[in-house]
Amino acid sequence: MKEKIIEGIRFFLPDENIDLTEFLTLFKEKKNIKRNEFLVKPGINPDYLSFIISGSFRVFYIDKKGNEITTWFAFPNMWVTDLWAYYTGKKAKYYVKAMEKSEIFIIKKNELNKIYKNNPLYLNFAKNFAEYGMIMMMQRCDRLQALTAKERYLELLKMPIIKHNVPYKYIASYLGITETSLSRLKKELF
Repeated sequence: MKEKIIEGIRFFLPDENIDLTEFLTLFKEKKNIKRNEFLVKPGINPDYLSFIISGSFRVFYIDKKGNEITTWFAFPNMWVTDLWAYYTGKKAKYYVKAMEKSEIFIIKKNELNKIYKNNPLYLNFAKNFAEYGMIMMMQRCDRLQALTAKERYLELLKMPIIKHNVPYKYIASYLGITETSLSRLKKELF
C-alpha cells in the first residue's frame, strides 16, 4: 500500500530528490466508506483531501430540475473532495459519493499546510494538484462544447476502469446525455 501512496504523491510531486518521509506521516486517518455513502455533501466544510486506496467515487451536483449531474469520477490512487469548497473554505456545493465499498485516507488541510510550511518543497504538491484540477475541469468544459456525444463517449471508453466500474446512468450524466441516448450510441458503436 505504501508504494501506491507514494505513487499518488509523486504524481503531483515528481521530483525524486524530495524526501517524502514527512509527507507520508499525513496518511494516518484511514476510513472505510460503504457503497452509496457520502464522503462530502453540500453544506459541510470539506477541509480535507481523500486519497483513495480502493473503491470508487462519483462527484455530482443536483440541478434545478432535480437531476444529478456527474462532473467527475475518482478511482484508486486518485485524490477526491469538493475542490471548490476545499480551496475557497466555503460550504460544499457538490456531493462525493462512493459507488462501491471504498477505503480512503483523510488528509486534513491544516496538516498539509503545516508540512508545506516545514518543507517548502512540498508546496509543489499543492501547486501541481491545483493546476491539474483546473486543467481537468477546463478540458471537461471544452469537450462538452466541442465534441459530439459520440466523440465524448469514445474518449471516455479509453479509460477501461470507467467502462467496467461505472453504471451507465452515471456515464450518461457525465456525458450530458440521457440513458436512452447512451443506449442508442452503444448500439451504433458496438
